Amino acid sequence: MIITLGGVTLISIFIVVNKPQKPKFSVETLRVESFDVIMIGNCSSNYNSTLLVSSVVSLILNAQNPNKLIGIKYSPSRLHLCLEGIPVGVIRVPGFNQPAESNNVNVATRVLIHSLNVSRIVSGDLSKDTDDDYRNNNNIVRMQLSGDVPLRLQLFRIITMIKIKVFLKCDINVDYRELTFMNEVHTITSISQNYNASTSVDHSNSTFNNCDIAIYI
Repeated sequence: MIITLGGVTLISIFIVVNKPQKPKFSVETLRVESFDVIMIGNCSSNYNSTLLVSSVVSLILNAQNPNKLIGIKYSPSRLHLCLEGIPVGVIRVPGFNQPAESNNVNVATRVLIHSLNVSRIVSGDLSKDTDDDYRNNNNIVRMQLSGDVPLRLQLFRIITMIKIKVFLKCDINVDYRELTFMNEVHTITSISQNYNASTSVDHSNSTFNNCDIAIYI
């Protein structure tokens, strides 16, 4: 739709008057669909061995749009899952539309994790590096989900305005005791040889998170 200069001015005034609010995001579920575990290193000593996990994880993002008249059209994007600042997985988020005042738009996607070193997680050393709020709980592993998300604002579901980007960051705290496959990982640590295992699990109550976004054009 072609917008004249006067139309742009009216839209700008409308935005200033209505003060659009930032959309809100949360991670609704985190479900391990399948995984492979490999134990490598010194076969005579588990202490010096390394546990590597590769897995496919299904993820549901929930998006909320508190604006009364402004809808949001999201373009496909790629997010990164990080542990200790190191990327360990890639998430491809499909494009989707979010109407005005919509509070329950769920987007299903998958995380592909390749050769994640879980040795420090199993030993409890990783959780010792967290802040005071989590230091007393050796079962919490803190991860980050982040990336740029392109979007366009839609006025009255008709006028598509300027394209902008938001930087999405979610702090995800995983209580790995509730992930069924971790029981098998602990079992592997007692075996003094290289080991491979794979299975599927179905669990979605092991995370809590805090998401925030920064807007830039």
